Amino acid sequence: GDYFEDRYRVDDWVTTGSLAWKATEHLGPQEKFAAAANLGRTYRLAGQYEQSVTYLGLALSMAPDDRSRSPVLHNLGLAYFRLGKFGKAERLHRIDLDICYRLRDGRGAAQAAVARGDALRGQRRFPEAAEVLELAIGMLQHLDELGFGDPIALMNAHQNLALTYLGGDPRHAARVIWQLCAALALARDHGNDH
Repeated sequence: GDYFEDRYRVDDWVTTGSLAWKATEHLGPQEKFAAAANLGRTYRLAGQYEQSVTYLGLALSMAPDDRSRSPVLHNLGLAYFRLGKFGKAERLHRIDLDICYRLRDGRGAAQAAVARGDALRGQRRFPEAAEVLELAIGMLQHLDELGFGDPIALMNAHQNLALTYLGGDPRHAARVIWQLCAALALARDHGNDH
């Protein structure tokens, strides 16, 4: 049941976003930026990655500052990842990570690191991917200790690290099992059935 409800909700978001984009003809640059960024993210969530790349690329060209640019880079990297363009995805996530560090945005940096690690794994650059994902897990655990935890992101980081270990060297079975157990414990502790 949830899949179909979510699918209709995403379709509604695309329709609403498209109407909002048309309405920006009469609005200023900040509103156009927001509409393009939101529509690009919505197309990504709807699985329409080419459309997502179009609107997110437009939003990136209109972003007024790094704080606005960061989430656009993140979503654009995720769309390129889904298109199998792992090199472009990794480059965008690396830029996003640099911006997050400059802005002292710990949560953004952790999410950018998880996404970058996944893009590196997509390029079969397993040692680099493992290093970045281990860093991301450390950042996410630190945020959790400070009361700003993101258990879903941490669970995903453990899963991605397990897949990285498995892809890089199957002899790392113990590491794979440990990372998957950590991900499952997070899912259990936070009532997530992913």
